[in-house]
Amino acid sequence: MRRFSLRNELGEIRFLNMESGLFLSNPQGLGVNRAYSFADGDNGFFACVQDANDPRQQITGDLIFTGDAYAEYLDLIRWMQKTKTMELIYRPETAAYCRKVNLSSISKSELQQGGYLSCQIVLNCLTPWYRENPVTIDLSFGSSEADKTYAYAYPYRYRPGAIAGRIELFSGGQLDGALRIVLNGPCNDPVISLKEEDGMPIGQMTLDATLSAGEMIELSTLPGEEGLLLNGIDRCDLLDPTENVFMRLPHGRTCFLTIDTEPGEGCSARVYTYDYYRGV
Repeated sequence: MRRFSLRNELGEIRFLNMESGLFLSNPQGLGVNRAYSFADGDNGFFACVQDANDPRQQITGDLIFTGDAYAEYLDLIRWMQKTKTMELIYRPETAAYCRKVNLSSISKSELQQGGYLSCQIVLNCLTPWYRENPVTIDLSFGSSEADKTYAYAYPYRYRPGAIAGRIELFSGGQLDGALRIVLNGPCNDPVISLKEEDGMPIGQMTLDATLSAGEMIELSTLPGEEGLLLNGIDRCDLLDPTENVFMRLPHGRTCFLTIDTEPGEGCSARVYTYDYYRGV
């Protein structure tokens, strides 16, 4: 059975499958919607004159509140009002897909026979569907990823004798993917680069800086969230404007991500790739 939930930026989750007396019924807008421009020909023939774009979509449904229905309704409204960013999480089977949304409207009706409350909700979609895939890159010299085992089946392939600081990635989505890279010091002058399988450069970030123990940089190439944080502070001024820093993962192709730095004891890197989908 497919399952839905809402999650805010604090990681708080509201399940929409009766776990908390709340249920999303009759969801609509989960499919794919594309917009083309056509030239009108004779006798019912049409020519496509502009490639399709992806118009903003809405997901609608009926929220069913059970138990103390009015109190549950007010509690959800308060939770949504304090939320800065919200994700709709959809599990059609075992895999979870996320989509950033905001609230367009939610109705309020009288209690139905049986004491439940049925309210229509409309969510504006702000991104395509996506999956977040985390992996740790080993930055110690002379090590090999071939000696490591992982508890989850990530969409990455590890080769024997892998170079420390490099990982092979394959974006399995329907659109180009994105990256979020967290690098913890101590390290000197980190260089993050992404290349095609044949060595063709895709993008690079060169940072002329020293990270002490306990300091952290975070590079995001997510559409609409591109940026560089140093200890949580925006430091895009440190970036080289001649470099393609906000690199994207080409979907359906293998590429290599490398972090080249002088790591000190305790230096670590965590990479999150985002596979995007029009429909799931």
